[in-house]
Amino acid sequence: DPINPVVFEIKVKKNILKDKLNGIIPPLVTPVNKKGGVCEESVKNLINFVRPFSAALMPTLSSGEGWVLSEKQFTDMIKYTIKYANGLPVFAGVEYKTTKEVIEKALIAKNLGADAIVITTPFGKNITQKEIFEHFKNIKDEVDLPIFIYNEKAISGNDISFTTMKKICALGNIIG
Repeated sequence: DPINPVVFEIKVKKNILKDKLNGIIPPLVTPVNKKGGVCEESVKNLINFVRPFSAALMPTLSSGEGWVLSEKQFTDMIKYTIKYANGLPVFAGVEYKTTKEVIEKALIAKNLGADAIVITTPFGKNITQKEIFEHFKNIKDEVDLPIFIYNEKAISGNDISFTTMKKICALGNIIG
């Protein structure tokens, strides 16, 4: 059987999209120039290449090494993605070690105009499911942007249980 694509609605800064997003949401690599800055022309070219196949764009996630970017690189990558998105929603990846860091970076993404944030668990071993739930709850309460849950273990060292995932989704404003 073919796999059905994820279909969901997203509340964007302008309004609720009339159509459900359906399709590919590519995580974008962060092209860096020889001076260590984000190469705007390369971001533009990358987005132009993936746009025909994309329902939204995800800069600064793990493929874009978001958690190791400087604040300027993080800001520039999101800013350039929004600049060249041409109407595609932008879901900014915000993967950092602590809830405080995620909130700080998520507010930057929100102020730049991101439509949603993509977040994972706090980083570190022995993080409890209760701590994971509180992490998502605090971010939801402080940032007021739709949240796309990224349940990855390779970087954060944690996995969200099914029960915790259901509790997080019950908070509302979780879009995927």
